[in-house]
Amino acid sequence: MGRGEFLSCLAGWLGDGWVMVDGTLVSLYARPAFYGNTWYDRKSNYSLNVQIVSTLDLCIINYSVGLPGSQHDAT
Repeated sequence: MGRGEFLSCLAGWLGDGWVMVDGTLVSLYARPAFYGNTWYDRKSNYSLNVQIVSTLDLCIINYSVGLPGSQHDAT
């Protein structure tokens, strides 16, 4: 477990013990030149995944950017 993961897990257990996690797909302007098909999502767009973990007072404690939009699609 890395330092960032440890701190985000620790923040979830300290204080009130609540964190919020939300993710979304961010559309890209055009098809990427390399491995373009991997960025094609289930909604027929080229996109990438973004996820944020925050505390109740909206302090961001972790984030993830850059997985292809097709990541974890059923297709």
